[in-house]
Formats: sequence, structure tokens, C-alpha cells
Amino acid sequence: MTDLKAIVEAMYNASAVGDFEKVESFLTDDFRVEEAELLPFAGLYTGKQCLRKLFPIVMETMGVVGMERGEMLVGTNSVANKVTLLLSDDNLEPIEMMEVTLFKGDKVCEIRPYYFNPKQAIRACEAQSKANK
Repeated sequence: MTDLKAIVEAMYNASAVGDFEKVESFLTDDFRVEEAELLPFAGLYTGKQCLRKLFPIVMETMGVVGMERGEMLVGTNSVANKVTLLLSDDNLEPIEMMEVTLFKGDKVCEIRPYYFNPKQAIRACEAQSKANK
């Protein structure tokens, strides 16, 4: 049986150091991520290389300087993980979210990000936009 938790941990570790080649080795060809309509980077991102594009957009748009991961809940074909995004603006609270990673066999086919309070993410985007002007 495939260790889904180990795959997700390896993906987080590889993305943290910018090793997207390794990240892509875990993904299906039809991989997808859909970001919520309320966010400036909203939309559907598809294909193995979409995280190369999306990851820096999210980090730069919100001013993310770090990430903390919580415990993982493992299902039959999914892993849910609480993630806290740490921000460069000390006046803003960190952004809490849940990422659900879905699998087809031993490959990741989708990541679904759920922001606990989307207004936090929007405030972070607005503050970062002002800071960059």
C-alpha cells in the first residue's frame, strides 16, 4: 500500500527548497489546483508544471515568508493537512488553511486549498500590494 502521507511530506519538503522537478515526479499529467474566486490569483491551474507558476505567485502576492504544517489526516485516496502561512507583515495574523491532496493510485491528481478565513488572505494580498508600491 502506498504511503500517501510520505508523498505529501516529500512534496512539501521539495517545494520548500524550490525543487519542482521532484514535486512534479509525484503528480499526474492532469494535475490541478483551483484557487478561490475571491483571491487575486484565483483560477484553475493545470498540468504537472502548474505549481512552478502558482507557488511563487501565492507567496509573493500574500507576502508569505514561511509555512508551518500541522498533523495530517490520511484517507483512502486523500491527505488533509492544516497549513499556517507566516507573513512578512507583522501587523497581520498568519493565514490558516487546510490543504486536501487527492490521489489517483500513487500520484497526486489535485490539491484543494481551503482558507479558514478568506478575508485574512485578501488583507495580506492588499497589504503586500501597498508595500510593493
